[in-house]
Amino acid sequence: MQVDQSTGDIVSPSFAANLPNIGYAMSFDPSGDLWLSDSSRILEYGPSGNLLRTITNPSFNLVFAAVFNPPFNTVYAGDLQTGDIFSYDLNGNLQNTFNVGSGVDGLSVAGTVLPGTGGCSTAIPGTPPPTAAGATVNVAAIEVNQVVQDWCDSVPLIQGKPTLVRVHLQNTTATAQSVAVVLQGSRNGTVLGQLHPVNPGNTSASSTSVTPSQNPEAARGSINSTANFLLPTSWESGTVTLTALPAQGQKLGCADPTSQPSACTVQVTFKPSPTLHLTLVEGSYPDPNGSAVCRRPDLGIMNHEIKQRLYEIFPVAPGHIDAVITVPTGGPAQCLTPTAPAQHFYGGPLSWQLDSLNGPGAALAEAAWQAAGRPSNRFFITVLATSGDAWYGTSGENINGSPYQNAVWYIGNAPPYSDPWFASRYEIGHELMHAMGLPHPGAWIDDAKVDHQPTGNVGLCGTPSSNTNAQPSVAVDTSTWQPYSFTPGIAKQYQYPWPQDPTTGLTGYPNGRAYALGPMIQGPDSEIWGLNVDAFQANDLPQRIVINPHDTFDMMSYCYGTYGPSWAGGASKFQWITASEYETVLSKLGSS
Repeated sequence: MQVDQSTGDIVSPSFAANLPNIGYAMSFDPSGDLWLSDSSRILEYGPSGNLLRTITNPSFNLVFAAVFNPPFNTVYAGDLQTGDIFSYDLNGNLQNTFNVGSGVDGLSVAGTVLPGTGGCSTAIPGTPPPTAAGATVNVAAIEVNQVVQDWCDSVPLIQGKPTLVRVHLQNTTATAQSVAVVLQGSRNGTVLGQLHPVNPGNTSASSTSVTPSQNPEAARGSINSTANFLLPTSWESGTVTLTALPAQGQKLGCADPTSQPSACTVQVTFKPSPTLHLTLVEGSYPDPNGSAVCRRPDLGIMNHEIKQRLYEIFPVAPGHIDAVITVPTGGPAQCLTPTAPAQHFYGGPLSWQLDSLNGPGAALAEAAWQAAGRPSNRFFITVLATSGDAWYGTSGENINGSPYQNAVWYIGNAPPYSDPWFASRYEIGHELMHAMGLPHPGAWIDDAKVDHQPTGNVGLCGTPSSNTNAQPSVAVDTSTWQPYSFTPGIAKQYQYPWPQDPTTGLTGYPNGRAYALGPMIQGPDSEIWGLNVDAFQANDLPQRIVINPHDTFDMMSYCYGTYGPSWAGGASKFQWITASEYETVLSKLGSS
């Protein structure tokens, strides 16, 4: 039953009526769902009392205790009669069983924090500063971001890679506030100095305006809602403690999850950068109009564009992309032979379908790999120009499972170095991750945390995939933007249309969902957001600085975000790398 704790009155006679057995211990996950040990089974209920899941096990005798681990991704249940302890993930899958030798009538997992109160499993001990007393603006989180990050700062950081720290602020009053925040760094107890905030474009910001009753979760998409700090290179190594402090004479409260008690502090560690080895093969194709001209990519753009885009999304520091440009083994005059005739696609100019160049392009890269002595730690990529002569089906191809790991990629021939038709700004990263063994995402989890498999080897958004491994929280609902029980303030209505795609004939996302950048059901502290540090320094478009997971999706999928393609009247919007892909690339490059 539900009880009003202020009066002691019973608000509802029964939260969940007619239990199958006798309910004992209960625990709540970050989505607000209740997990109940009910003697012979474990029951999961939604916030309104609707039954979401029933977990049974022939080894259950009298399941009594129930508790979550600190990250809230595993529930533990203890048996009062047998002494067995069972652990299950949020999908109800049994993870482990062990016996403690006697009946279990209570459980506690070290470091557990209460849902809704904040707190990360890696939180460091903190002492609230004296300037927190009476403050009306609180530090809600200190996000240390290079590409993707959550409020627990759990995504690895790379030594020497440009780093932006966002101090997220909460206004506890109904009036606008202005607060001046500085960021202090220290290493091994030695203060490194204090930084003052900067605006996009790296101009000085004296203070940060905090809107009335500003909810930091809802304001997260705006770079101007946070106090922003670019770390000096000397801070981007080893283990560093970062503390947000108010300017002299001001007050600043602490409600961050990275220190307990909250002390406006986070401790992060920078890992040595791996090196990505690339050979870029200059590819060319014949003029589709039948002239003797061979279309070639611009070498300067090849070098600039590839490095810049990969630095923005991959876990590598400046100076750690070893890129070599070479001509085909047949010489600079070698021109590929398309495997399909040129066509007028959708009333456009006579053009090759780029897919008709995939096979020949991959063979070009393989030949370069063979000529180089078949190195095992270098990726060979054929680069072709994207223009009016070859634009339909902008894509690339890799040969998965091969020892030479080559890929094909296409780029534009002039600034802004982006394909004018699709959101393929980071397509080279997509194809390189294929070469590293990463597949398209396939299976996904719905609002009830039920696994769904691809249909006919096609996942969400028409993504071709036979991948049956569903990762937690990989999908977001594009029609309501409330696929899971988001905490108040983070659930918002976004009405960005997805236009009809003439290539596939599909309108809208299949199942109304798209693959997300990371967890979307484990609370705001664990929600993965992207950040383009280059775009911040260049004062680029706001949506290219903060990568909002509610409208920018997994770059290994076929899901595109806020804007549609140019032919649909919208500007192209790129996708972004997910947290799991980022860490996988780090692992792959670290062993190369």
